[in-house]
Amino acid sequence: MKKSKAICFDYLRTYIQRYDGETNTVIEELGDLEECLQRISKMDSVDRTLRMGNDKVRIQELKKYDGLWEFLILKLRDEIMPGIADDNGNYTLEILEDGKYYCESTTMIYDPEKCIVVMQKNRFGLQASNVELLFNKINIDEKIGIILKPIINKNKINLLDKDKVYRSLEIGFANSFNEENIQEKTNGILGTLNNFQKYKGNSVTIRIGYDKRAKKDDCLDSNLVVDTINQLYGNIEINKLKTSIKFDDDTKAETIDLLDDRIYDRENFEYNKENPITHERIVNTLRLLYKNKKKNLIK
Repeated sequence: MKKSKAICFDYLRTYIQRYDGETNTVIEELGDLEECLQRISKMDSVDRTLRMGNDKVRIQELKKYDGLWEFLILKLRDEIMPGIADDNGNYTLEILEDGKYYCESTTMIYDPEKCIVVMQKNRFGLQASNVELLFNKINIDEKIGIILKPIINKNKINLLDKDKVYRSLEIGFANSFNEENIQEKTNGILGTLNNFQKYKGNSVTIRIGYDKRAKKDDCLDSNLVVDTINQLYGNIEINKLKTSIKFDDDTKAETIDLLDDRIYDRENFEYNKENPITHERIVNTLRLLYKNKKKNLIK
């Protein structure tokens, strides 16, 4: 019997940051990873294995076809082992021999023409912030940093106004599994969120608002709410960004999800034992989805 699974895909753009000694400033611009990927593609997959925190990450497959780079990235795990159960009620823990790992896969494509990454969302695989870290690890030019930013339509954020009444603000933060990302010097809300990485959890959620004891006219500082949202709006590590807003005195507060502005795709895959969801199936679907969106993604 066939089953169906929905897979979502994020659209991201690659940027590079470099220091300009003449102006004493950091310059950010679109960054093409073509040269770096050409070098990595010639390496053996064993040499494309990197340590990231407590995990190993391997670029298992990397090739360029018809103008697009195709990635299969594995997150190798050697801590929590899955078990095997059968219909007779039996259960055994499967222990692999040394040098073998269970792994989670993430499929991506990269368009060097538009500096765009389209990646599979897999909560057990790599997150966008981990891919950014991976790109920086395989980059040999220490003078530049590689940044990924979500591609955004800017629809709902245009609804925000500092003259409106805000009743709540919710922020979710995807904690990278690599401690190298902790930035002590980061200021503001990003500095606060970064400090939570020290607790080792993989996610942080903050909600600021009112309980049932609050008065109807109680509200948050609208300037701070709007400034905070603008600061976090394009950050790939933010996985929740919502605010409850009253557009006028006669209406109830309405929840606005700012992440709805991010461009993404969602596709259903049918599968069974004879036709599993493979990297090849996902990457072929990714190519079709990207082809349909590419013309509207202005560089």
